[in-house]
Amino acid sequence: MRSFIACASSVLFALAAFAAPMPQEAAARFPGFPLPKCKAPLPPIPANQTQLVLTAGQTTEIAAFGMGTQNYTCGADGKYASFGAEATLFDVSCFMTKPLLPLFQPLSKAVQGLQATNPDVSSAFSRCLGGLPGKVGTHYFRPNPSGSGIQPVFIVKDKTFVGAKKGNFPNPPAVDLLQLNKVEGTIVSNNVFRMYTTGGAAPTSCTPGSANIKVPYTAVYFFVQG
Repeated sequence: MRSFIACASSVLFALAAFAAPMPQEAAARFPGFPLPKCKAPLPPIPANQTQLVLTAGQTTEIAAFGMGTQNYTCGADGKYASFGAEATLFDVSCFMTKPLLPLFQPLSKAVQGLQATNPDVSSAFSRCLGGLPGKVGTHYFRPNPSGSGIQPVFIVKDKTFVGAKKGNFPNPPAVDLLQLNKVEGTIVSNNVFRMYTTGGAAPTSCTPGSANIKVPYTAVYFFVQG
């Protein structure tokens, strides 16, 4: 734990320095650290809403931190529409309970704000997670083979989850919280909850014909079974 706190503190020090590039010698000090297998809690579902729902007996298989972009195209109506997302996933099951969760949340938000302009900070954060046990998968979208539109896909430890949106809940100014139901895949989990979102929201308007945009975001994806 002390190694992670030192790592996180170094990243936050870089933030305090107004996002100055991190020296190579400092980045080399972030090897990560080994942790035992952790049991992540259930996702923190907001109260007084029905869009995101857990059922009795469900448990979390893994909590994965996603760091990437939400992708948008500009429509003829001058509004951005989503055409998917892409992210790298890290196992953060050990961070979802105290005492590490209060440290993890502001750190992930800070990294989201800088990942587009300061890759050294993003890389350092990846190294922090790299020992936990590091990258466990990817998230992307694919064309829906049985109809129109696209489908969210997660590859986690060589197992797949293809989902369909069950519900979403606003989390301004970030991208919405989200619940996905599994439509196919080899992973045990039958739901994915996107929680702790930072960034990722599209601008309110655009000029028709303008280029597609990618908006940096982070989130924790809870893979829930039962």
